[in-house]
Amino acid sequence: MAYRPNRNKSRAKKPSHYRNRDAPSTRVGMLNQRRLGEFKYDVRELFVENQMDPDLATTFLASVIAKASRQSIKDAKDYVREQQASGAISKEVMDGLVYYLDRYTKYQSQQTGE
Repeated sequence: MAYRPNRNKSRAKKPSHYRNRDAPSTRVGMLNQRRLGEFKYDVRELFVENQMDPDLATTFLASVIAKASRQSIKDAKDYVREQQASGAISKEVMDGLVYYLDRYTKYQSQQTGE
């Protein structure tokens, strides 16, 4: 077998399907999907204590969960505050929801682009 000097491995290109690991990333607070059942239980208890209409509560909770799990916790909190300002929910419900959103937050790293 012939002697082969060290080949310069840095000339080899990465496959095109690899993501750029050097791209900037940020940590975004999202709803922890593993604890979704606990979150729903706590929030429904909050709605019952404050005598919220069950039909309104169901659709409102679905909207909050969708925003918190797909966009961010910050967007979900903004939505809850908007609903309280418009009079759809009381201040006690808003405070409880903001607390539970903070409690069930999981930070995920997401790439910002490039």
